[in-house]
Amino acid sequence: MKAAVLRAPGGLDRIEVHDIPDPGQPGPGQIRIALHASSLNYHDLLVANGGLPTADRRVLMSDGAGVVEAVGEGVAEFRPGDHVVSCFFPQWQDGPPSGPVGDLADTPGDGIDGFAAHFSVRAATAFTRAPRGWSHAEAATITTVGVTAWRALVGDGQIKTGDNVLVLGTGGVSIAALQIAKMAGAAVIATSSSDEKLESGAVLKVFANDDDAILVIEGWGIGMANPEIVEQYPAEGTLGYLRCSASFICARTTRASSVSTTASSRGHRKNPALRPSAPPR
Repeated sequence: MKAAVLRAPGGLDRIEVHDIPDPGQPGPGQIRIALHASSLNYHDLLVANGGLPTADRRVLMSDGAGVVEAVGEGVAEFRPGDHVVSCFFPQWQDGPPSGPVGDLADTPGDGIDGFAAHFSVRAATAFTRAPRGWSHAEAATITTVGVTAWRALVGDGQIKTGDNVLVLGTGGVSIAALQIAKMAGAAVIATSSSDEKLESGAVLKVFANDDDAILVIEGWGIGMANPEIVEQYPAEGTLGYLRCSASFICARTTRASSVSTTASSRGHRKNPALRPSAPPR
């Protein structure tokens, strides 16, 4: 079968398509998957360009969706024909995440081979059922972004009904965070340079989305700007600002109060940048 592999030390020009051995039939506790789709995440880019070093000839891509072709002895949760999607942390089955997810040593497409191949044989616990009615391409998009957004809002943010959630842009993590926040009963504020996206009715009104301009959400006492511009306005009123940063995926707020933010990828930190400011006149 063919697979996309990365030659050490990484770089987009070092991705090669090779014939590699078929993984064969599943052993006890394993399932064999015919892979139909994967999704490209920023994590995959970091591995591919060498930002997250990995072994020579690593099979790329952390997310995979497909159909169960065969099950090994002792597997009761899946049967041939089931549609499944991979787990970003296959070693984390339950309990607190601090131990099992301390590193990416067992993450597909990083510490172990990923899903840029035709077939895969893994432990049944490395997969879960795909959402019913979703295409393989749709199912392949929920693994990496889903665990990131869930951690930000539910694990770290402890979101609850009545919270306000600010998502920056309309990338995969932001869209996942938007849906989780709506299901939790929170109000969602989303930034986008596309009026068409904002007209979906899922978010509150946004006036601007330029990195160098103030973003004001009408009637909610929240604003965002680059700090140099905010300095031009007196430190009065109910508007605050949130420093624009690629490391922030969302902010959970209460009206006219502090903002807590959760960083993506491997850690999180509180954002000290919120302070009162007045809107431009």
